[in-house]
Amino acid sequence: ELTSTFLKNVDLWSKSAPLSLSIEPRSVSWEDDIRSFVDQINTFVHQEIMKHFTDLVMHRSFLIDRLKKIFTGQRKDEVCSWWLYWIEKKADEYLVGKGYKHTALPANYTDQPPDNIEDVKNNLNLLQKIMKMKNEEEEKEGEAKKELEDLKAFVEETTVAVYITLDRLVEEMQFAKDKEWEEVEMGLENIVEKGMSQLIADYEYLLKMKEMDKELKERKKGEEEGKGIQMTSVVPVSGLVMARFHIYECECQTALDIWDVQNKASSEEDKSEISEESDKKQGEEKERNILGRSRSMSDGGGGETGSF
Repeated sequence: ELTSTFLKNVDLWSKSAPLSLSIEPRSVSWEDDIRSFVDQINTFVHQEIMKHFTDLVMHRSFLIDRLKKIFTGQRKDEVCSWWLYWIEKKADEYLVGKGYKHTALPANYTDQPPDNIEDVKNNLNLLQKIMKMKNEEEEKEGEAKKELEDLKAFVEETTVAVYITLDRLVEEMQFAKDKEWEEVEMGLENIVEKGMSQLIADYEYLLKMKEMDKELKERKKGEEEGKGIQMTSVVPVSGLVMARFHIYECECQTALDIWDVQNKASSEEDKSEISEESDKKQGEEKERNILGRSRSMSDGGGGETGSF
């Protein structure tokens, strides 16, 4: 009906319009173009509606899938696995730049000795130096100051990169937690009921983690000097970065404890010397006690018994 009315108006207008408003040779062609367009309006509208409908269906399917992953914890696990991989990757790159040899330890280093024990020792010295720099952040000079600033910059850059992804996860968790999607029928009632409490706990953990990273950053800048960090079970991202170095440090130390024969022999010799010295001191002490008792008995006179 709309099309018919439109065409009638076009006919009336084209017949009544002054010739000066149209060029005669073009008027018929123009009229045909309008009629052709109007004839296809329903098709155009249908195609556009179907395009938007398809987009909505795909978006709804994606939203349902993402909400399921959030409420079951799968989404959190995916992001956690990524950020642990990212931290390990960046830590490895940093260490290699400092001369660390990742091939120094075999994968089964507790059962197989390293090819070169000196490489393991050098790695351990580097790691201990890094951990010491982190723990002793007093004013340094020259090369030591440069190395400390380099370490701080690395930790900061890695932490910032992790939070680019982590902040998106927090936003998704808040969206799910606050049920901003409830107006759309999702069929997720059972999953939401089972997973809501854990979702809230994970959400609060991530917020606390970011708050701690912020506090640590401010302390380094001297903005909160004298204010202590509250002890919690939450580990900030910057702490995870340093933890990667500590893990490598422990691995190197364990390998040396097992395979560094020279060091073990020296250690056993030291223990033997300490044991001999201890035995000698105990013997001397025992001898002094016996002599002391003998003197006490002799000084007591006659048949009287001396005091021990």
